[in-house]
Amino acid sequence: MRSDSSDLGPPLAPLANAALIPLTGRLAEITRRGVHGTRIQPHRAFLRLQFSRARVLVAALLPVPLCLGWVYANPWIVAWWIVAIERSRRALELPGETAMAVYALAPGLHLAIPVLSVASGPPSRQIWIVTAIVTALAGIGTLALPHRFLPMAFGIRAVVFVQSTALAFFYFIPERFPYAIADYTLGGLWVGFILVAAVPLLFGLTFYIFDCGIHVKVGLTLLVMLHLGVLLPLQYVLHAYLLHHFSLLLMPVLFAFFGLVIEVLLCIALYGWAVSWNAAVDPDRDA
Repeated sequence: MRSDSSDLGPPLAPLANAALIPLTGRLAEITRRGVHGTRIQPHRAFLRLQFSRARVLVAALLPVPLCLGWVYANPWIVAWWIVAIERSRRALELPGETAMAVYALAPGLHLAIPVLSVASGPPSRQIWIVTAIVTALAGIGTLALPHRFLPMAFGIRAVVFVQSTALAFFYFIPERFPYAIADYTLGGLWVGFILVAAVPLLFGLTFYIFDCGIHVKVGLTLLVMLHLGVLLPLQYVLHAYLLHHFSLLLMPVLFAFFGLVIEVLLCIALYGWAVSWNAAVDPDRDA
């Protein structure tokens, strides 16, 4: 049986040449709504910020007084840090003393940083063995974690790796470890103070560019700076307590995973909380 193509009528026009009927404004709006009637937002990778001159000026100028205010408030901040360190040290019955180191950054600009001096030393044989057993069990235990805990397993393995290198160092050449608790607390508090001073500058580049009120921008910045200012002295008193009772064997892990990393993660967490506010990203999100 043969078929004649002429019986099929005129050939279909290519789709590219077909006339497309434009969607009405109402139908176009409906296509951007979800099943609950809320607007479906484009992925953040496709969002574009519209910068006004006022917003650029705020992002450029607002961090300056906040940063300088923290730096020039150093005497009062350090005085409070010393009180917090001393009260915490006495509450923990931690022997030692708190001194103060002064850095001359520029003519007329000096920064003081507390120094917590507590006795400590290389690990005893018992502490070394117990730490080695706990480290080995932690590494082996990651093999039994379910697949959904894989990120946690990698984090634990990173801690195990650093602690293993510390165990090897203190087993072979413990006398060459160059740091004491005073050096550790001084370095940590110094870097922490500089980090807090840099928070307004970081938020000027990452948060002040959003369309939200100046009171929101200043409020978030002061919240983060206050949180870090309270955390830092208490954090290093706790580190000194652990190093005093469990030896300098823990210092590499405390430095790598529980020092400045905690402050950075705190800044990221509070920043993420702030940019999730509807008004900070899109005033019409729920429109």
